[in-house]
Amino acid sequence: MNNINKRFKALEKLMPLGGYSATEKSVTIHEDGLTYGYTAPTDQEIIDTIAIVEIEEIATKYQRDRKAEYPSIGDQLDALWKGGTDADVMKSQILEVKATYPKPVKKVI
Repeated sequence: MNNINKRFKALEKLMPLGGYSATEKSVTIHEDGLTYGYTAPTDQEIIDTIAIVEIEEIATKYQRDRKAEYPSIGDQLDALWKGGTDADVMKSQILEVKATYPKPVKKVI
């Protein structure tokens, strides 16, 4: 994700209801944004939120990787419907993807 996208992702996190417009350098709160109680975030708030977005992106990378590798939902449902060997093969394929892209272990500090 490039810096502009990270900035907009951070703004979405800071002001999830919208009501603003933004460029690379500025944020403008519109009337409906004021109704939501928004004020323009400081540069530091945006930087801090970009850091959170980056951490979340890293923490959920395995989900995006798995999604790209899983058999289609249609194929999964078909295998479940047929049952027996088809379901076993599908389960093996899914477990292989999960093993290839393991969920990160959460560390308690």
